[in-house]
Amino acid sequence: MSSKSGSSPKKRSLPQTTTSFPLARVKRIMKEDKDVIQCSNESVFLVSLATEYFLDYFAKKSFNQSQSEKRRTVTYKDIAKIVKDIDQLEFLSDVVPETVPLKKALQKQKEIKGLN
Repeated sequence: MSSKSGSSPKKRSLPQTTTSFPLARVKRIMKEDKDVIQCSNESVFLVSLATEYFLDYFAKKSFNQSQSEKRRTVTYKDIAKIVKDIDQLEFLSDVVPETVPLKKALQKQKEIKGLN
């Protein structure tokens, strides 16, 4: 059997069967939702795997942001910037708000107190 390019056929990779997160803990967290009565082992595995992929993406984007500012350390500012700039991460905007200088925060607090 010969291929057109002359190279050997690609090896198939085996499906991933383990995750970095302990599945029992993931299942416990999933069951904290009142709407979840039961969850299969397969669904727990998939949620764990999806979480790993999300955190990998999030960490890489954060690191790239810090590198673009010629730093090797990821700071809160980097994380807040990617949450603001990337539409898919907009759901985190309440959890990771953009930093506000103290002067502006105090000024805004005075304005709010003045309205009451």
